[in-house]
Amino acid sequence: MMENISRRNFMKGVGALAVATAATGLLSGCGDDSLVVDATGLNNAVEIKGVKMTVRRLAYAAYADGTYYFVPEVLISNSGATGVPLDPENGSFEVWLNGKTKLNISKETMARLDSSKDFNKMDTRTLSHNQQEKGCLCAKGTGVTTFNYVWVIFYPNPDDRKTAMRCKILYKEAKPMLGI
Repeated sequence: MMENISRRNFMKGVGALAVATAATGLLSGCGDDSLVVDATGLNNAVEIKGVKMTVRRLAYAAYADGTYYFVPEVLISNSGATGVPLDPENGSFEVWLNGKTKLNISKETMARLDSSKDFNKMDTRTLSHNQQEKGCLCAKGTGVTTFNYVWVIFYPNPDDRKTAMRCKILYKEAKPMLGI
């Protein structure tokens, strides 16, 4: 059954909706000025203001003592106007296991890639306009026997932890590797 709505009742409804929408903003406080963009799967890019991240592959190794390593290969492209710092050992990137466990990326873990012929380490540098960098990160953890997914997170400005690009890589896309 269809009812006709008068213009007056329509305007009342629109007004009530506007008040409810505004009240929702007030209830949430001052607001969250974070900007997080997500993608799922290998080779699916995320982009913020001309900076693009793509996880090209993910390898992992687990050891009998409970230690494990994850090595994502990441492509960062900058078509934006400002330089983008890449510093894997000092907070530009994070790797999270199952969304709960932050893995360690440090000078020591990244050094494991130095002798690898299969993985080129991500350089520490600033990407200028129209530059790109492809390289691997090495993240270490302990105490987990299985995983469902890994978040690879990039902060285009390491001083601003509210702006991030995240790629979720599922277990079925990851490849085991022999030692690292």
